[in-house]
Amino acid sequence: MISATVAVSLVCCFAPAPLPRPSATPAAYLGIDAAAGDGGVLVQTIYISAPAGEGGITSADLIVSINGMTTGNVGELTAALRKSRPGSIVPVIVRRQGEERRLDVKLGARRNYPYLGVSLSSTTIDDLPEDSPGRRAGLQPGDVILTVDGKSIQTREDVVAAISQRHVDETVDVVVNREGTETKVAVKLGSRPGY
Repeated sequence: MISATVAVSLVCCFAPAPLPRPSATPAAYLGIDAAAGDGGVLVQTIYISAPAGEGGITSADLIVSINGMTTGNVGELTAALRKSRPGSIVPVIVRRQGEERRLDVKLGARRNYPYLGVSLSSTTIDDLPEDSPGRRAGLQPGDVILTVDGKSIQTREDVVAAISQRHVDETVDVVVNREGTETKVAVKLGSRPGY
């Protein structure tokens, strides 16, 4: 007969190890900032190289549904993206200038994209959201970006390429032309917001 102590020791020693948990599939991502609109979600910003822009969504579009799911508010937009698979092509119904249109959009995977937080026309900063990393660091509308971490900038795509090689919370040196004077601004990158 086995004593209680030995039995407990045997159970503890021979209990199976827990199975590894499957990694969670990331939520699908459009690459937009949005707010509640009249009968849908109003697209305020489309991030450069984001699935939304590549799929034909434009700023001021009202997203009415994604993949057959109504998007009457930001919560419903978030739920629709969580229920969709990154990499899948889904129908997105938008209302543009009073007319509904169907766009087929290939969704991206939600991840921690590094974020400078500037709106650009070519290499000139047009605008910065109130809480953007660029604004907090001292970048201003009208600044012309010359270099990012020593890499020459000729187009807004050059800015995206330079930032995308970095990580959230890293600091990049951005040299700008501000009213004829070169100014160096150290910017701690944030995480791209949005849906």
